[in-house]
Amino acid sequence: MDVSLEAYRNIVRSVARRSDIASLCGVNRAFRNAAERALYNTLIFSDEDPRLCTTLATSPRIASLVIALTVQVRRRQDGGRETSDSDSGSAASEGSARASASASASGSVVEGSAFAHPTSDQYWAAVAGALRNTTRLRHLTIDISDPVDCASAWVLDGCTFQLHTFHCDFDWDHALCGFLATQRHLYDLSLRDYREPESPHPASEAHNLVLSTVPDDPNSGSTSTHGATDVPPVESPPHTLEEAIPLETVTPKSTTSLVIPALTTLECTFSEAAVMLVPGRPLSRLKTCFSRSDSVGKRAELVALFGALRRSRVALRALDLADVSYTESGAMELLHRIAHTQITSSELRYLGTLALPIGGRKRLHFYGLLMRLPQLRCIEVDVSAWSPPPTSSPALRALAAELRLYCHDVHTVVFVQEFERTVVTAGGTGVLKIDDEANPELFWREM
Repeated sequence: MDVSLEAYRNIVRSVARRSDIASLCGVNRAFRNAAERALYNTLIFSDEDPRLCTTLATSPRIASLVIALTVQVRRRQDGGRETSDSDSGSAASEGSARASASASASGSVVEGSAFAHPTSDQYWAAVAGALRNTTRLRHLTIDISDPVDCASAWVLDGCTFQLHTFHCDFDWDHALCGFLATQRHLYDLSLRDYREPESPHPASEAHNLVLSTVPDDPNSGSTSTHGATDVPPVESPPHTLEEAIPLETVTPKSTTSLVIPALTTLECTFSEAAVMLVPGRPLSRLKTCFSRSDSVGKRAELVALFGALRRSRVALRALDLADVSYTESGAMELLHRIAHTQITSSELRYLGTLALPIGGRKRLHFYGLLMRLPQLRCIEVDVSAWSPPPTSSPALRALAAELRLYCHDVHTVVFVQEFERTVVTAGGTGVLKIDDEANPELFWREM
């Protein structure tokens, strides 16, 4: 009796243990096809056990089944990357890793089998081979604990997959820029690092001007390539995405061909990265932080950031702007800019983190500005400067109730006390309560 492919898939979905799914691969070919897709759809591999990595590096058929992948690199016992000829011998390391993988891997990972821990270069060579084989990959997370390994974005060279989400702990360098320049469908990006050029070359400035300018008014003019090919080569490696794009992508009758044109969600630890990536893109959710601690530097960052936000293609729905310390004056200035900027006020649903003013009159002014955000549903406020701090459940619920008197559509208030978060929510009945199970780290993505 013939069984439909959907029936095989339903049977596989009903199996909870991965070991049982692996056993189904040996029943027959139909079961193998369905079980392998479920078994290899979402994978996590680590340098602590590289066998799965070498399997993907030596088996293109299995690697093509992977849709979501997390690459973990933990702190090494030997102190990190080897320094002797490690960079110049990466090709040899890759060949060594492939040879050892071919000798030990048989297309599946054997539980409990003995293996030798590879060196750092051997592991990254195996990762590079695995990534080149995962042609259908859509979600990639690079999770690195040891900063020594962050300068390994070269493993993305030659990859052909088109990502939808990318969490990246790699250093910002030419290899990473070149990879991002190929991602046309990437809509969710998280960057750990960003570096502006330390000493821009005149040619680099001209090159970046041609490739990164996005006019505020699409009809205000067009970018021409006339004379662009006469720009001499840039001596230092490019650090901006647009510098990594070939000049041929700019046409005389169109504006710059943006990299990552579908970007809607951005998480970055440097506001300068947001300033570069927001303009011209449909970015609606942003999480970033100030790079400087002095008030003059913060104000300059704020001006640059809001200048970039005004050039976004869509209104902002979530803004999470972190700082080393939160002050009332900084909160009022930020909130004033948000409330008086159309693209940040009309659709904003999540806002954080702002210092909640202590004085009653200043707090009323704070609430008045919040009332200019008609779609606001969740706000995160810092109360670390309050003395005594409102740490009890009744005190926090009272403050949340006071805020909701002016902003009655706000249903979630996150209170921050010395980086400890407490979530107060209004349920379906409107009764305020402490929600210990909520994950405020994800609110900016979910609201």
